Amino acid sequence: MQIIGRFRETYHDDCFPSVLDYISPEEPENKQQILNYLKKGRVVSLAPARLKDVVTNEYINISLRCMSDGKYSWRSDLIYYYEKYNVKLDPGFIAHVMRKIK
Repeated sequence: MQIIGRFRETYHDDCFPSVLDYISPEEPENKQQILNYLKKGRVVSLAPARLKDVVTNEYINISLRCMSDGKYSWRSDLIYYYEKYNVKLDPGFIAHVMRKIK
């Protein structure tokens, strides 16, 4: 399984890049389709956590879930950052999603 959206601030590990470096002012192509795909992922696990937006440092009202489509895995806060900040996603994942939804 390939994990996407690993960021220093969300995984609390300096070996990952900063989410701040992946924020884009431009809306990605096919954003709504990819967003819907991310949201429809199968929930693999849940964690009791109170999440903060690492950009604003404000608490956000989402539950922390690990989600998957069987090939890729992602955390629910990745959906938040993709929707709100146009966080760039792995190109291989985007190609995978586009193949699956067409």
